[in-house]
Amino acid sequence: MKAILVNSVIRISSGIILIVLPALLILVFVLHFKHPADFFEFKRNYVPKSAAETVESLINQTPKPSIWHNPHMIAYLSMPLLIAMSLILGESLWRFQPGFALIGSVLMCVGTIFLAGLFATWSTLYDIRNLRPGQLLLICWTITRER
Repeated sequence: MKAILVNSVIRISSGIILIVLPALLILVFVLHFKHPADFFEFKRNYVPKSAAETVESLINQTPKPSIWHNPHMIAYLSMPLLIAMSLILGESLWRFQPGFALIGSVLMCVGTIFLAGLFATWSTLYDIRNLRPGQLLLICWTITRER
């Protein structure tokens, strides 16, 4: 009886994760636009900003966004759900192709850890304006020396 209850709880939790995670990632995508009409503004050519312009825009942003309005923080906090989803999908594939299920789950977990680091890095950039000029100069000098 307990095994049936545990199995049903796991299946319900798995279904919830498979619905909530894509919804969270869609929310992260939508939060990148200031206005819904910005989504439909297309440009033929992408012109990247220089590093100086990017740092200047991060320093001069007003008002400072809260942690919940930072899309990268929401994505970062949803990464455990991505690992859970990889294990759910691996478990469902295990009956048919155990080798592929293992390889796929391991690769997805490693990729999720990398992606979490990327989101964490972007989340810290919101606090760049709290640095003193000397600290910022040291960071920029360190980045250019590593190249």
